[in-house]
Amino acid sequence: RLRAVALAQPDTHILAHSLGGLITVKALADTPEFTGKIICVGSPLAGSQVVRQISSSALGKLIGRSKSILSEGLPSIPAGLHVTVIAGVNPHGLGRLVNTFNEPNDGTVALSETQLPGLAQHIQVNTSHSGQLVSHDVIQHVLAILRAK
Repeated sequence: RLRAVALAQPDTHILAHSLGGLITVKALADTPEFTGKIICVGSPLAGSQVVRQISSSALGKLIGRSKSILSEGLPSIPAGLHVTVIAGVNPHGLGRLVNTFNEPNDGTVALSETQLPGLAQHIQVNTSHSGQLVSHDVIQHVLAILRAK
């Protein structure tokens, strides 16, 4: 359904947080007619170590049908898609309760998990995973990305 909606309106842009970014990029792979921009905020495009950590525990049931895509991520950005990632580096998220990060992270997603070959841009902001939803910095970056030609 996402693909149909995105293709119905020329130059549609999509802003997605976390799992939503993974779903968006996967849904729009192999769609040369999609000419909009995709902005992924805090999306573990390369897979999530937190999900891999909890997938076999009782908490793993909370992941539901998204376990596979969240665990594995994507190998690269599909050709033809304009994808920017905005990643948080303030480690105050729920993921730190089940996982020890050894790199910059937003408390749920590690910085390296937001990076894939083929990204148009990768931006870091000082906010946590959930904080990205209300971050002034994220909003300013989104507006700048959408204004850019």
